[in-house]
Amino acid sequence: MLRSIVLSVHAPPVGDDVIPDRQQRLWRTLLDRSFDLVTLSDVDGVLLYVSPSSERLLGIARDDLVGRCMRHLLDAGDDA
Repeated sequence: MLRSIVLSVHAPPVGDDVIPDRQQRLWRTLLDRSFDLVTLSDVDGVLLYVSPSSERLLGIARDDLVGRCMRHLLDAGDDA
């Protein structure tokens, strides 16, 4: 069963000068070790970050998902 939670966050750009290195490392560690699928996309639905669990849960490597539009991925799933 696939369930999702979508959270829209409008925040200033995240960069090295905005979030201290220690916090960046903490968040990256939490996201990278999550058993859940975690994604970050821009306003157009283009995936900017995909957690490593994508391969285990979806059978698709994260590198194959980053840069792709979620809408196209979801539409492709409707054909199956």
